[in-house]
Amino acid sequence: MPYTSTSDTIMHMQRLAHGRRGGQSLRVRLTVEGIVRDVTGRDIVSLASALYDWFCARYTFLADPIDVELIRDPESVLDDIETKGRFVGDCDDAATFLAGALRSIGLSPVFVRVGFVPPLAGQKRGKYTHVFTAVRDQYDRLLALDPVANSRTQKMLARSKQAAIGALELRS
Repeated sequence: MPYTSTSDTIMHMQRLAHGRRGGQSLRVRLTVEGIVRDVTGRDIVSLASALYDWFCARYTFLADPIDVELIRDPESVLDDIETKGRFVGDCDDAATFLAGALRSIGLSPVFVRVGFVPPLAGQKRGKYTHVFTAVRDQYDRLLALDPVANSRTQKMLARSKQAAIGALELRS
């Protein structure tokens, strides 16, 4: 689809992550069950971390074409992992997969958008250029799951000039 706005992209990602080929998919659920089967802790952080580590070991980042927004649903991501051993895609693909997988085991993930350039004078917001999935742990702390930034997630967040969860502005 042609790129229109980050809000439209987030809405499309939510539909895919929540839908029949995402969080409602038995195939996604069974895959996640296999991933977390041997996890000793049953808390949110342990489950989300096991899923995140499994995905990161099978993920390679590749940007979308300019002015085009390609977003793959979670089952499509699994197709690539099962047939090719890896998934290649951008941040919205990774975030959509992780959100759908987390939803399939009863968790409530959110999409976090970030921008790295401050808004111009007179503008309320600048441009968001990155998205990742986050989930709240049992203590209501937000756990960032970003396979693109990976071990550099905290540095990436420190560099961000604005952040939003869905339509909720966190920092500008």
